[in-house]
Amino acid sequence: MMDDSNDAGARRWYDCCCIFDDSTEDERTHLIDRGLDSIHCHRFWIFLLMAIFLTAVSLSTYLLVIQGETPEPSFSYVPRTGWSSQPSCVNVSQLQLPVREMFLLPTNTSHCRNESDCLKAVRELETADLYNFVVTSDGRVYEGAGWSCPSAFGAFTVSVLGTLLTDVQVDKLGAFLEFSVERGWLESCYEILMEQPTTRYLSDAVLKLEETRNTRC
Repeated sequence: MMDDSNDAGARRWYDCCCIFDDSTEDERTHLIDRGLDSIHCHRFWIFLLMAIFLTAVSLSTYLLVIQGETPEPSFSYVPRTGWSSQPSCVNVSQLQLPVREMFLLPTNTSHCRNESDCLKAVRELETADLYNFVVTSDGRVYEGAGWSCPSAFGAFTVSVLGTLLTDVQVDKLGAFLEFSVERGWLESCYEILMEQPTTRYLSDAVLKLEETRNTRC
């Protein structure tokens, strides 16, 4: 009798231990799974933040490079809307960019001495589309027909206000042409054409502009 009761008690003790052990194993497995999920979740957010950071750094570097490649112009530019209310390029063909040939013409009008005088002089030109751009005596570049269409002469034409070119006009015209090359509007090895016969002042200006152009052609 004692042996049977001892065997029964041993079986009950074994069953209880087995149940306890199984329950503990399940809890451990559950905790381990939750721990692994937590680790994977943290890794995901770490990788995501690293990807966002690297993308931001790459974008910032790209913008800095682009800004370095396209510097601000070293001349004063007056858009068409800043001096004229007339529309441009009405029922005419479009200008093919980049431009290779540029006609350089004087307006054969009087010089201007300051910004207000130059603005008045530009407005007194025959038509707004007579030239693509006009460089006044104070070195400002006024947009006429612009880069959209040929001038009234049927070609790309830049005019210098007056008959005698000032040093400021030549310097700012050169800066404008170099800026146009950098932007892809004017070919790197562009040609400058002049109306014949021309003046010594205009010829000297063209020689100076061609010296800068020839450094890359």
